[in-house]
This record gives sequence, C-alpha cells and structure tokens, in this order.
Amino acid sequence: MYEPRDYILDPSLARQLFKSLMPAMKQSSFKKGKVDLEEMLDNLPAIPSPSGTWWIEFAHGILSLKRKNEFVSVFLDELHECFPAHQSNYLWHLVDWMSRAIIDFRRNNISFFGTTHSTGMVDYRITGRSNYFQWYRGSIPMAGSSMVVKSITSMLPRGHIILEETNIKFGKVQSSRIPHQPPIVHVEER
Repeated sequence: MYEPRDYILDPSLARQLFKSLMPAMKQSSFKKGKVDLEEMLDNLPAIPSPSGTWWIEFAHGILSLKRKNEFVSVFLDELHECFPAHQSNYLWHLVDWMSRAIIDFRRNNISFFGTTHSTGMVDYRITGRSNYFQWYRGSIPMAGSSMVVKSITSMLPRGHIILEETNIKFGKVQSSRIPHQPPIVHVEER
C-alpha cells in the first residue's frame, strides 16, 4: 500500500491528539479560561499533514480492528519520510503516538519493519523501539545506538547482510535475490 499524496488528518484522530495535549495546553496560553478547550475540540479544522502521517492513522486503525489471535506484519519503506528525525508542532506528538503504538504492536502480534538509508534520519523514539536491525551495504548506523559502524557496512559484498540484536550481538548472513512477485494487496481509490 502507498499512503495518499495529499493527506488530511482525520478529525477524530486530531481530536484525540489535542485531547492528549490538554494538560499541557491548560498550563500555557489556554489557562485561566481564555479559550474553551472543549469548544475548540468540537470545531477543529481539517489539518493538512505530511502524507507519511497517514501511517500513524493506519497503526491506530490496525490496532483496533485486528483480532487477538491473528498475526500481522507491517513493512514501511523510507521510514525517515514518515517519521523524520526533526519535526515540530503536532507532528512531534503524532510521532510520539506512533512510538507508543509500536509497543502495542508487540502485545498484539503485529510485527513492524521499517527501512531507511540512515537511522539518524529517523526519529529516535521510533529507532529506540527497534529490537533488531539489518544492515545492508552502504547502511549508515547511528553512532551510540549500534555495535555496527559504517566502515563495516561499506565493505559488505552484495547479498550479505549484518543482522544485529540492538547493542547485544551481530553477525553476517547471506541472502539470495528476492524473486519478482505481483503485489498481494491492491487498493483502488474511488
């Protein structure tokens, strides 16, 4: 699946986000009754968002719809586009939600896999939830959060991968070329 190019944050998700921020909002410019927070929540405008934030809504949807005895895997390519290392405002809070959803994924038999060229480009709250890393030729591990360094990954021959249990142990494995397969999921826009 691909996220939509133009994404408007779902109003119910925006309401949940702002509700979770209410304690902080009450201590800032919203204190002393200057703004009625409940009224503000009822009248939230549509919030245009980076297309990658659609995955956050997807994560919350899959957590609420998946049956307990099912096993699901979610693969995200270009993870840094969805959860960039540097963001601000409401996107910072949305990424925080996603980092907590990853914990709930494990409890609900959902495996989460993400790819990026450099872990330093991904928000630390997401990479910090990773138990395992696969380092391919040219990968750039983030200093301090991996036992593997760039000089090792730059020398990997094609088809070899370094598999690391985060900061515990790592080793080299070999993989063969993945055969071309048609997509399993087809999504049509109506």
